[in-house]
Amino acid sequence: QTFIDFLGKYIKQVLGSEWGNAEIAKPIADRHSILKWYDEICQLQKKYINPDEKISSMPTVGVIRAYYGLAYNLYLLQHNVEIQNYLIKRLKQKDNFYAAYYETFVAAWFILAGFAVKLENEQDGSSTHCEFCATSKSGKSYSVEAKTRKPGKKHMDIGNQLYKALGKKADFDRIIFI
Repeated sequence: QTFIDFLGKYIKQVLGSEWGNAEIAKPIADRHSILKWYDEICQLQKKYINPDEKISSMPTVGVIRAYYGLAYNLYLLQHNVEIQNYLIKRLKQKDNFYAAYYETFVAAWFILAGFAVKLENEQDGSSTHCEFCATSKSGKSYSVEAKTRKPGKKHMDIGNQLYKALGKKADFDRIIFI
């Protein structure tokens, strides 16, 4: 009925029902963050959504923004299957989740701004490289690096992330998101 309904179905399709069902079978504390978000959304829907109404509404809270924001980012990345598949694989890994989640936003922002996005070669271990290359409609390219802090840190220092980002090989002018 609505775009949100579409996004809800889309994220399940993209992540795969086999993976999602395996996560749902786990106790809530052991589930992947995405399925913890999904559980919270289901609880909110039970509270606010009237099944007799064709279209319902409920307040937007952080978990809704996180879950549907990820779904929308993956939808934007759909035309670029290479980067979408790479990020989906990383999203499913608990240790890489938050970094990959942030990278979906950075890549989506470039797509929304009209850039073509191309992954750097992750398999090339001979040198470091940025996350992806973004090329504008004018043909100017940028090497893009996305860094995030692990959750739960007791300080706001981002020096290590900036140092690591600046240490990576960049073929083009560099853009760093932290």
